[in-house]
Parts: sequence; C-alpha cells; structure tokens
Amino acid sequence: MKKKSHILILGGTGFLGKSLNNHLNLSDDYNVTSISSKEIDLRQKSLSDKLINYYDENSTIIFLSAIKRNFGDSLDTYHQNIKIGMTVVNALQKKSIKHLIYVSSCAVYGEKNEQKNITETANINPTSFYGDSKVSLEIMLKHMKNDGRINYLSMI
Repeated sequence: MKKKSHILILGGTGFLGKSLNNHLNLSDDYNVTSISSKEIDLRQKSLSDKLINYYDENSTIIFLSAIKRNFGDSLDTYHQNIKIGMTVVNALQKKSIKHLIYVSSCAVYGEKNEQKNITETANINPTSFYGDSKVSLEIMLKHMKNDGRINYLSMI
C-alpha cells in the first residue's frame, strides 16, 4: 500500500486555503493538515517549535499565510508579514522540508504601474508595503533553499 504524501497548509482558513484543503482531501493520495492563526499565530516567532510538530522532512508545506493588504497597507502589516515568514524560516532552520510552495503575489511587480503582461522575467518593483513583504519573504525562502533547508522550492 502506497504511503500518502503529507501536505501542511499554512493559512488554511483563507479563501485559497479552504479551497485547496477541500480539493486535496478529495484524493486518497494525500494526508492534509491545515492550520490557521487559531492553531498557531505565526506572528509569534517563539511558536516555531510548535510548528515543527506539524510536519516531517518528507512533507510539503503550502505557505499561504499573510496579513492581506485589505487590512491596511502600512509598515505595521509589513512587520506582521515578516514575522510570519520569520517563524516559518526559524522552523525550517530546526527541521528541513522536502518541498515548500510559497504563494506570493503579483504585488511584487507593483500595483501602480502600466505593466500589462507580467511574466517570470518582469522586473520586481513593489509599490506597497504588502508587495515589499512578499519580496522579502521570497528572498528569505530562497536562502533556506540555498542552505539546504528546503529540497524543492516553488514560488507562485
């Protein structure tokens, strides 16, 4: 009998998290754990020790957690998003992961510009604190990949 792949969804109560959780649970191929800020408030870096109990080295983490821009585009929301990322990075430094999928945002390319056709080669040019936080988290996760803490990193 084939062992089910384990998937941990960070940000499981948001629109994408709920939809993804429902979709993945339709398959017998996955064992899905979905957590939200009710289980672990990722803004508290000290909870990285709790986070590592939710995955093992062969798990896939889907990182959706964020303070959305509609809650305010301020330096405070930037800091909160960085805290979320730091908790994940801190956990990865303690326990590596097989695959991490980070759902970023088109805000990394800027929201106040005329770019119509954004591709993977488009220049990163965030124009909001939200976009800045997403770029910062992308960079942190690339460092974790380069340090061997993530075997496969996908950013979408």
